[in-house]
Amino acid sequence: SKESDELEVLVMIIEKYEEKNWNISEPDPIEAIKIRMQEMHLKQKDLVPYIGNKSKVSEVLNRKVGLSLSMIYNLSNGLHLPLEVLIQPSHKMATVSNNHTVADKNCTNPSSSALLSSHIS
Repeated sequence: SKESDELEVLVMIIEKYEEKNWNISEPDPIEAIKIRMQEMHLKQKDLVPYIGNKSKVSEVLNRKVGLSLSMIYNLSNGLHLPLEVLIQPSHKMATVSNNHTVADKNCTNPSSSALLSSHIS
């Protein structure tokens, strides 16, 4: 019907507008872990079962090493984080003199907490 076609067009226009003006990107994996730690009142030592020893937890949270597949699996199951969030590359990466890649500073995304919550609900 004519009304149905008009409604479809309006929905498409609204969706395009929202994508362009209100796009919320996935939170950075490390930022998502830190948000979950705050929500669950966890300390770095509480991540040892999911990541490895205390020094490995520190290296991951300080973006000196990336997440392995087993870490991603463990964090997803243990902290109920979506795999889609954890498998993304970390933001704010920089190359240091010996050609290893590390993060230069923490990524902050004001919408990360809201988006992470929407993934978990």
